[in-house]
Amino acid sequence: MRCSGPWGEWDIEERITLATFQTPKVNEIYVPAGNSTGKTWNSGVVGNAWLFCRQPSQVIYLSTKKEQSKAQAWSKFLTVYEMIFIWCRRHQIELPEPLVERVDMRNDWWARVYAGHVRGDKSKSTGWSGFHAQYQIFIVDESPGLPDNVHEMLTGNITGKHNVLLAQGNPLMRQGWWYQGMQGEIPSHRKVFTISSKGSPNYLHRIWAEKYKEEHGEYPEDENIVTGDDGEPEFIDLVPGLAGYEWISRVEADPETKPGTPYHDGHILGVFPQGTEWGLVPWRDIQSAADRSRGWQMCIEGLGFEDWRQIHKTLGRNEAIGQIMAYAEANDLAILLPDFDRLAIGVDVADAGGNLSVITVLAGDKVLEQRIVDGKASVDLPPEVEKCLYDYEIWAVGIDKPGVGSGPVAILQARGIDVMEYKGGIPVDDADDRQEYADLNAWMAWDLRRSFIDQEIEIPDDEVLKQQVGGIQWQYTAGNKVKVPKPPKSPDRFDALRIAKWVQRFGDYSPAVVGNQLPANVGQFGTLGEW
Repeated sequence: MRCSGPWGEWDIEERITLATFQTPKVNEIYVPAGNSTGKTWNSGVVGNAWLFCRQPSQVIYLSTKKEQSKAQAWSKFLTVYEMIFIWCRRHQIELPEPLVERVDMRNDWWARVYAGHVRGDKSKSTGWSGFHAQYQIFIVDESPGLPDNVHEMLTGNITGKHNVLLAQGNPLMRQGWWYQGMQGEIPSHRKVFTISSKGSPNYLHRIWAEKYKEEHGEYPEDENIVTGDDGEPEFIDLVPGLAGYEWISRVEADPETKPGTPYHDGHILGVFPQGTEWGLVPWRDIQSAADRSRGWQMCIEGLGFEDWRQIHKTLGRNEAIGQIMAYAEANDLAILLPDFDRLAIGVDVADAGGNLSVITVLAGDKVLEQRIVDGKASVDLPPEVEKCLYDYEIWAVGIDKPGVGSGPVAILQARGIDVMEYKGGIPVDDADDRQEYADLNAWMAWDLRRSFIDQEIEIPDDEVLKQQVGGIQWQYTAGNKVKVPKPPKSPDRFDALRIAKWVQRFGDYSPAVVGNQLPANVGQFGTLGEW
């Protein structure tokens, strides 16, 4: 697809498509890209181009999970195929009916979608062996999530003159095959196309129009600039669906996603974040922790619910877990079950002048939910904490005590709640650990680091949480102790998780016992007017 005008030219999708036909000189195409750059749609176009222009061909779509690929790249393939199918039918040309997971032209000529994971012994690179054809293309969606061993298997199949790997995704992790394949001197058989969200025609058109107005005092005459009902100019997207000026401006105005942050690098510019050796948790391990939650979320959505909180509230804990397990087994989804014997709740109280507090529920190694409370800490937070405790039949919670946390702590204690007061700036109790860590904050941050690196913890696929974890830095003090400086903007979701981890590790209560000793007024939310 090509688009041009006085603002510039957009032809990156066309160049990527043509590159896949430059075999045997080129048989690997890497496409690191920002959000809303059309890469997923273009992968549907590429698949159809190969299916119809290289005969007989085998077109293989895959992602970390089959359901993920079916909902994204394969879905776009079917959309394009159905457009061609309808056109052919109008002209008395018969094509095979598309099926949910395949299109068969004949036995050796087809397009299919697969899951990009390996069953059984992952050390044996045999799961993807045997895919060979004269014309064959593997289209990998969301490449950062594809394991190294699966990539090794795929490259073992690209042995023919006209075999191609098209790999695309956000450049989020500075490790693994996806990152390493674009470092150093790029071999001649591989091409790399970087797509920035700021290269979108919608964005460039607006930048051009604003510059024109600055020079001439008014916007240019342009069919994509119209006057709205309020008399103000409205900008019509040149390419609907691609990144727009408003969205990019909002992202760049947010301190957590502004230019120079890891989020802006990976999701806007389409380049790998400029990490540092002093980052607390490697990006690869953060994304892996989020990837582990995808099967769980797919089960919940497959059962018709939005998230764990909704299914838990509707069905109750045991029934919800039972249905999730059954759905996972029926759909071959790997899930980590919550360990309610290690249930802990941590609360980060909004900073002075802020309105967002966070309640994190940690069940074993699984972050079950994050509740974002928008309101004053002393008024709106305590009843929300009480509701959360009631939902999980537990009557103890960890709260950041210093400063603004003092008010909610006092209110909840007056309600009979066992509040563990987290004071991150105090020294560590254990004498040996006191020699290694500057304070409790550093100690618990390092404990979380181990959970990520050891591939134990599972977190929601929440961009804010991931970026907060990725933004935490550490350093040595003059006394060679580990210190974790507080970022300019409080990482509320990370802090709530750190506090929950602390409660889980040092809490001296049993959820099963405490749950049977709830104060009589718990759950009588009609009395919340007292707050």
